[in-house]
Amino acid sequence: MAKRTTPEEPTMSFEELAASLEKQAENFETQSDDVVGYWDADKSPIVCVPKGVRLLDGSQDSEKPSVLILARLVAPTALMRRNEETREWEFFVGSPGDNVGIWGKWGMKAVRNCAGVKTYIKKTGATLKLKNRRMPMQLFEVKTDKSAKPCPLPILEDARDESRHAKTFLDGSRSDTDAPF
Repeated sequence: MAKRTTPEEPTMSFEELAASLEKQAENFETQSDDVVGYWDADKSPIVCVPKGVRLLDGSQDSEKPSVLILARLVAPTALMRRNEETREWEFFVGSPGDNVGIWGKWGMKAVRNCAGVKTYIKKTGATLKLKNRRMPMQLFEVKTDKSAKPCPLPILEDARDESRHAKTFLDGSRSDTDAPF
């Protein structure tokens, strides 16, 4: 039969313990999903580490989903944000470590397996005209670190109501011809 032990008397007070833990946290990085801006694919490529996605009803057509990829910048990148007063878009350069949003497009489907991996994304300027589709699909070049192991982007939030039935490029078995446009 195992000998039963009793907890030892604490060697420090709770206040000392809290102070010790706060000291350890000084070297930690604050975590947040708040974004400083959104990637502008027309201005520059982006090098980032995708963290996950938020799924939303589209702002122009609520029955079509929008995919917001949340990422951490690895290199300076052209971003945009709304000016609080004028509500106009303003452009700026984001810094490494900044959290950014990338509005997902069907042509960047390869990003869906880049969670936690340093990723390069560039709008190629090319488009693909799909059968029975009104608008052509914009194409993107997606590259990852050669030593990286693919990992699917987690869905951090699914806030869709009216577009919950619609497909996104995150749906693994879908082909590009299933794009809902």
